[in-house]
Amino acid sequence: VHNTSLSEGERQLVETAFGAGLVRVLCATSSLAAGVNLPVRRVLFWSLKKGVSSMTATDFRQMAGRAGRTGMCDAGDAFVLT
Repeated sequence: VHNTSLSEGERQLVETAFGAGLVRVLCATSSLAAGVNLPVRRVLFWSLKKGVSSMTATDFRQMAGRAGRTGMCDAGDAFVLT
């Protein structure tokens, strides 16, 4: 799990393990989408809400854009499961 309650060291450990393939599935809050460049194949959205508000189109593109990062993955998928 990757969220804002992790310390900087814990977050770096999770990100390093995921990037090295030691962690195969990463469940994260929207904090992961901001400023983290991890190679992921799929992004799943359980909701189009961010807190109590609707997610903006920019937020959605930012989070969906984690999948299939240029130079890191050859393809990527984003799914909305509502």
